[in-house]
Amino acid sequence: MFAFAGPAYLVSVGYMDPGNWATDLEGGARFGYQLLWVLVMSNAMAVLLQTLSARLGIVAGRDLAQACRESYPRAVNIALWGLCEIAVAACDLAEVLGAAIGLNLLFHVPLLIGVLLTAADTLLLLWFQSFGIRTIEAFVLALISNGMTDESQTRSLSIPLTRSSGSTTARESVPILEVPTGW
Repeated sequence: MFAFAGPAYLVSVGYMDPGNWATDLEGGARFGYQLLWVLVMSNAMAVLLQTLSARLGIVAGRDLAQACRESYPRAVNIALWGLCEIAVAACDLAEVLGAAIGLNLLFHVPLLIGVLLTAADTLLLLWFQSFGIRTIEAFVLALISNGMTDESQTRSLSIPLTRSSGSTTARESVPILEVPTGW
């Protein structure tokens, strides 16, 4: 059971990354609940694609790229590869900008410096990969847990949002992160 804990921690980071937070906060602040259907449909598609991918891996012992290579002609595979590279670049752009915005909101780091820190963080993780996947899992687990066990040692950071409902405007605070008080 513990063999699957490391990948589970890595996947959990994907659901709480700065790109998602920045996008969710910005969309929620602008549109309220009007775009909730987009969130529901994207999560439903993610569950469907992950389920199909798991079935393909369990039954055939291959991933989607290997199955496409075996099933489609070379021209189609090259087009699929190009589309996947574009999708990866678009996702990475959102992640880098989300991390830079998160660093700006939390620590008042300029956006360019935040982008450079994010690039350095990526290179650090690539360096950790040379030591094996368990090292990366241990590093991510250490970042997630960071030794906080007592709630009195943390303070909540929040972003004030202004939401207008009808003719009135309500101001509320949305918690975004629990940070140790020593920071």
